[in-house]
Amino acid sequence: MKTTLLAAALVPLSCTIAFAQSVTTRPTLDGAVVVHLAPNTDANRRLGWSPKGATVPLKAVGATLQGHFPLGAPGLPPINVELRKSNPAGEVDALAIDLNRNGAFEESELLTCQPNENRGKWWSSFSTSVPVPVLDPWGEMNTTPYPINLWYVRDPLEPDAAPALRWSRGGFFTGNCRLGSADAFIMICESDMDGVLDRDDAWGLAPASDPKEALGISGMRSLTDHAWLGEQAYRIAALDASGLLAVIVPTVPGITRASEAEARDRLAVDRRAARSGPVVAFSHDFAAAQAESKAKGKRLFIDFETDWCGPCKQMDRWVYTADDVVAVSKDLIAVKVDGDASRDLVKQFNVGAYPTMILLDASGREIVRNVGYIGVKETTEFLKSGAAQPHN
Repeated sequence: MKTTLLAAALVPLSCTIAFAQSVTTRPTLDGAVVVHLAPNTDANRRLGWSPKGATVPLKAVGATLQGHFPLGAPGLPPINVELRKSNPAGEVDALAIDLNRNGAFEESELLTCQPNENRGKWWSSFSTSVPVPVLDPWGEMNTTPYPINLWYVRDPLEPDAAPALRWSRGGFFTGNCRLGSADAFIMICESDMDGVLDRDDAWGLAPASDPKEALGISGMRSLTDHAWLGEQAYRIAALDASGLLAVIVPTVPGITRASEAEARDRLAVDRRAARSGPVVAFSHDFAAAQAESKAKGKRLFIDFETDWCGPCKQMDRWVYTADDVVAVSKDLIAVKVDGDASRDLVKQFNVGAYPTMILLDASGREIVRNVGYIGVKETTEFLKSGAAQPHN
């Protein structure tokens, strides 16, 4: 629930969101700065990260697929969507989206695309901007543009899969202000894609002369967290739900910027791991690896990956090159499986995300699995799992 907690004595306006203060932070209201923000209009300025796409369930209505999703303050009508085909025997190549929420699809609300085949799947992708009604900080009803990207994927190998449209936000808010003796660039965007800015979303802070730090994944912070400008930390004291106004105050997090960067770097320990040159000896032939595992009575380590998976590449660079991991991998048979190219194996092993690491005993029984990046220490322990089990 949005509440008004910012006192008029602090700033001459009412902000609709306030944030709980971290127990590790000693905040102060001294030096509070009001920042006016606006939707980003610079096509060359993009964020280096995006939240996971939201899913819109679809149902067949005649020759179309229809669905809807909420966007904006509670009580607003949903955004209705309808996927169409210009050729009944072809792929989805049109999307009608009810941008004005009047319950009808108008000609100006029809988007078209050229479907693309990629790794055996058909992709239909669309982009538009939804006008989201907001009550601005000055009490006026207005709209803000909400750029979104939408995509529909059909997998011929999964004819019975429930149809779904996915979408993700493409826009964000920016502003400039003076913080202390420095000119600052502020970025605020959604992580929880509901069309309302609140404590579940994100922000970034950087010098106005070089805003890229605020736009990258390393500079992204929760709106309940502090960010740095030089060696001074700041936090968002209040933010209007429209995203058009924020209050920033200096804070003392009790740690230096350098120490915090080291503590937040989840790859720091893995980068420092000992490496003498050898790497995990992965093969890329699952059937041969499976046969070798059975013949030699060794455990089978399957690493499901894709060429677009960032965490997979990080493990290749920092984990599978570490001496501890290489040493324990010599006691098993290791094989990499491209999830896009080997979807039969993805289905067989019920893989839903990448990387997925699965350890089997020599008889093919699953011992343990992990989804997502794990570091050198964790991977070493993972690969030791079931090492003492007898081969049947």
